[in-house]
Amino acid sequence: MNTRKKIAASANPKYSPLVTAAREQLVQAVESLIDTFKPVKKQVHTKNKKSVDEAAMARDYRRLCDAAATLHRWHSDSKYLTSTGATKKLPRVGNISLENLTYETLGNKERANQAAMDLIEFCMVTESSGQYTPANRSAVIKNNSPLILAHATSAVSRLIKTVTHNVFGKRPSRYERQLAEVEISTQELPQFLRFVEQQGEYFIDAIDDWLAARESNKAPVKKAVRVGVGAFAWAEEEETIKKRKPSPSIGPRR
Repeated sequence: MNTRKKIAASANPKYSPLVTAAREQLVQAVESLIDTFKPVKKQVHTKNKKSVDEAAMARDYRRLCDAAATLHRWHSDSKYLTSTGATKKLPRVGNISLENLTYETLGNKERANQAAMDLIEFCMVTESSGQYTPANRSAVIKNNSPLILAHATSAVSRLIKTVTHNVFGKRPSRYERQLAEVEISTQELPQFLRFVEQQGEYFIDAIDDWLAARESNKAPVKKAVRVGVGAFAWAEEEETIKKRKPSPSIGPRR
């Protein structure tokens, strides 16, 4: 569920409560990481009851997940693929339709209706003559919305929690790597970003397919755990770059 537009939710007054909830969630994640370096006994953080705004953010994040799940089914279920393996064009309603696809994916009419609206509203599908096709395999949102804020908050918070888990030396360790501070020509930046996007999509799609075959909701299990991976590329602003020696890839302490 990658996003390509900067988050500017604070510029819109109606997002203010969600921004506050996002800040609190990220502060808690950072404090948990900092606590691992304090020369005192490990602190136990009690989980406070979620605020109304935190609950709203959780719902927004679920909406994004529902859209992603729908797109995954669209690209993998033979019912919604042509004989050549391409995704079928779907009308909004009907036996083989966007409405039916979301319902078969989510199993809940209210969530299915919301997912169909989100796919259209946030341009995750393209429309031509009343027929819809997915714009991407992933749930890519390019316009500012609460869903972007929920996604960003979750991504940053989970990255911090992964680092915290590894700093504590818990087992099994969780994969976290970055290729840091390699200097390239500014003219090669677009090529770098295209290359990362291509390779990253292969990586995410492979993990997505592996997990889809093992989802616990397909068969009863005694215990279940939520898992996932994330990937991102970064680039410093041109004026902040100073000459320095290249750094090797870095990751969690083993």
